[in-house]
Amino acid sequence: MVSLRFIYPDIFPAYITSPIIITGIAGIAYIAKRVRKPLDHAIGDLYRMSQGDLTIEVNEAFSKRNDELGKLSVSIGNLAGKLREIIEGISNAAAELESSASQLSMSATSLSEVTSEQASSLEEISSAMEEIL
Repeated sequence: MVSLRFIYPDIFPAYITSPIIITGIAGIAYIAKRVRKPLDHAIGDLYRMSQGDLTIEVNEAFSKRNDELGKLSVSIGNLAGKLREIIEGISNAAAELESSASQLSMSATSLSEVTSEQASSLEEISSAMEEIL
């Protein structure tokens, strides 16, 4: 019987190709995990923001990365902070508007009372003048 080694001498033996393939698969799995984890975290942060939760804090491990995923994590944190500032500004403006409206309402009530008093005084003066004449 003729050995396969003599028929196919160019084919790598299985003991050489198997570790190369296993190492390649392990490397791909490692890279996929390294990319997937920050993406899942970013997606979770964006989902929480879409539900109104702006208390997002950037994970330090992701923010220290110098790749696109690190920049994405930092940008999401910055976006949440800016949205909190905008909402706080709107809330403060609404409180000031409510205070101004309350003061305006009190002024209108006071003006209405003064106008009623003046109308009453004018009516008394008019009645007194009619009695004189």
